[in-house]
Amino acid sequence: MDKKKRGGELVFGALLLLFGTLLLLDNVDIIDTGPIWRYWPFAIVAVGLNKILSSESRKELGGGVWLVFLGLWLFFSIYHVFGLALWDTWPMLLVAWGISEICKAFPQRSDVTLAKENTHAR
Repeated sequence: MDKKKRGGELVFGALLLLFGTLLLLDNVDIIDTGPIWRYWPFAIVAVGLNKILSSESRKELGGGVWLVFLGLWLFFSIYHVFGLALWDTWPMLLVAWGISEICKAFPQRSDVTLAKENTHAR
């Protein structure tokens, strides 16, 4: 297993451990996590950023971008940032999906093609 994949699993596992521990401590009334849970969509953003940074393909990169978008959209919509609500912002998902589909239509340049272009440029 390569270092990037192992690092991604490590970050995801650490996030699960942290959130599980916080939930458990909140459920047994040891701590009050009330204000912390307001920011739960940023856990999705963190997973997305990790996926972007460790991506080895366009598909993995796109998945990370989607997670970042989803986390930010949820935060803005649930907590009415800039007065936005879920009902007001759900069309943004359609717009993002459309952009994603358009990007898939463009040919992906392989690493071999990029290496050849870099060699000829020198």
